Amino acid sequence: MSATTPGRHLGWEDAPRERAALKNIGHIVVLLTGAACTSVLLLDARPGMLEDLLFFAVILGVVAVPVAALGVLVTAIVLARKGKAIRLPARPVAVVLAMLFVTGALLWLHVPRRIGFEFSRSAFEQRLPESRRGDSTIARRIGLYPVDEMRVDARGGVYFRVDSGLDGISPDTMSYGFVHEPNDAGSPFGASKYRTRRLGGGWSWFQASNDWF
Repeated sequence: MSATTPGRHLGWEDAPRERAALKNIGHIVVLLTGAACTSVLLLDARPGMLEDLLFFAVILGVVAVPVAALGVLVTAIVLARKGKAIRLPARPVAVVLAMLFVTGALLWLHVPRRIGFEFSRSAFEQRLPESRRGDSTIARRIGLYPVDEMRVDARGGVYFRVDSGLDGISPDTMSYGFVHEPNDAGSPFGASKYRTRRLGGGWSWFQASNDWF
């Protein structure tokens, strides 16, 4: 039976050329997934980078996902009418799913961010004495992170901003960074969407919008 016989599934048991093609496609998908996962993990190390990327990804997905879904549906209909179907190789699929699961778990725990800060903790702590002089524009690298402002909140906390970006589609600004001994009410960069998460030793990372103070 030839590879084009109606009802035939293209899989690992097919002709050598088809097997090789499917294997190469599987390798490419694994490599691309690995590169994407690595990039996402590296972005998570710096507060704000991944959040900004996710915002634009959601906006793009509103258009891209329906178009991709329509393309998959049309392809499936065409193959079904020709009596063909493609059976995905199991091993690459399992590897891709495993990488996505591990990446998701690391992101949920913010492991890259914790590791990055541990490499920079001492550099940030060396700047804490400056907080006695009040707010300052730093515009320099502290450890692994570019810091543009250090602000002291009277309610508690010394805040170092390492990134800023859009607050959705509003004209407001989201600020991200690290804070020593934060308070629960808000930050000098705003109180809307204010959130902190502990990193240990009195340090946390934070995000806040200047929508209101």
